[in-house]
Amino acid sequence: MLVLYSWGSPHPDKFLSLDPDCLTILNYLRLSNLEWSVAFCNNPALSPEGHLPFIRDGDVVISGIPSILCYLQKQGADLDRDLNPQEKVESVGFMALCEDTLRNLLHYAWYWEGENFTHAIRPSWASLVPFPTSLIAPTRKRTQALEQLECRWHISEDTNEAPASRRANQPPADPIPEMQALAAETFATFEAQIGTRKYLFGSSISRADILLYTYLTLLSYDDQFVVTNLSSLLRRQAPVLQAYMQRVQSELDRSPAIIELDMDPPSLVDLMGGLGRSIVCSIVEWGPVQTLMGRQGEQLADETRTNSEIELSRLNNVYFTVGVLTFFAGFIIRNGFFTRGSAEDDQVVDGNGELEDDEDFEEMLEDDNGQSDLLTYDFCLVTRLEGSFPNTHLTPPGTYE
Repeated sequence: MLVLYSWGSPHPDKFLSLDPDCLTILNYLRLSNLEWSVAFCNNPALSPEGHLPFIRDGDVVISGIPSILCYLQKQGADLDRDLNPQEKVESVGFMALCEDTLRNLLHYAWYWEGENFTHAIRPSWASLVPFPTSLIAPTRKRTQALEQLECRWHISEDTNEAPASRRANQPPADPIPEMQALAAETFATFEAQIGTRKYLFGSSISRADILLYTYLTLLSYDDQFVVTNLSSLLRRQAPVLQAYMQRVQSELDRSPAIIELDMDPPSLVDLMGGLGRSIVCSIVEWGPVQTLMGRQGEQLADETRTNSEIELSRLNNVYFTVGVLTFFAGFIIRNGFFTRGSAEDDQVVDGNGELEDDEDFEEMLEDDNGQSDLLTYDFCLVTRLEGSFPNTHLTPPGTYE
């Protein structure tokens, strides 16, 4: 059975996931004819690419919205099967409008408005992940969203000169009228397309409908919000979209019940690993570090790079930093800085569950050439840790699935 790994939501009665990408795939699967289940793992580290959502179908693992949707279509879940060639072309345009404009509007309402983030969005994200990751994850989400917003605001379409907001390296002081105008124009575009139709392209729900409904649902959320200009605008001035959302919701309510998999609580290693990754990424995204790496200079010097190229550059910086930290960690372990501790630590468990002293332990680690076997040492180190933390189950090196 196909399994979707996704971010969850502290408000499942309103929407099943806080993340628009995860919620898009969830809604798509609910209207498909596939057998599937969902695991609200709230742990991007489980993904080969390091982010959610991703799907696992037997030995096949796929991440990224375009790749996942393409795979689902090949499996027979094609919501665009009733569209003619012209409608398929138009569908791509409406999906791009959702991913660009509606995503920016969502980032503005959720992350740029500081009071909304502080009172509603930060606690929502923090409730999904354990301490101490909950201290870092919400802020990283906001940083990523603000970067996308600043990239949009920094581009002047009328002149070649960068606007004052760019020279000050900050968003406009009062972007509310601009964002309200953008939202009103976008809502009107979708309402004109729907018109008297049931959905965007007639009586059948398409991929573009799923994407539009997902973003409208998240934009409608304003519990605990201090600034509700966009959600109020959607309710007051977009009656066609309001009726449209109710029709899509009715289709989702008639879909089969969701099979939710139980996830084991994260182990100590998972928690520390996730915290470490968050810290490393936060360091890399810190302004002075970005300047040192030349990332900001590259962005200002070359504005024509695509988002994928920028993301690849960031990933390379992250991998470099992680590689350096891993090298030093391996160097410390290899040279035995952690081989001795307190008197209680001078005993380890052998293969038969019996204790032996550190002299026998060190002899056991010697191979035929008199060299220490680092893998064996790591295994015994894991055994020690499990002895110190009885409720923690650590996975020895080389045994990961």
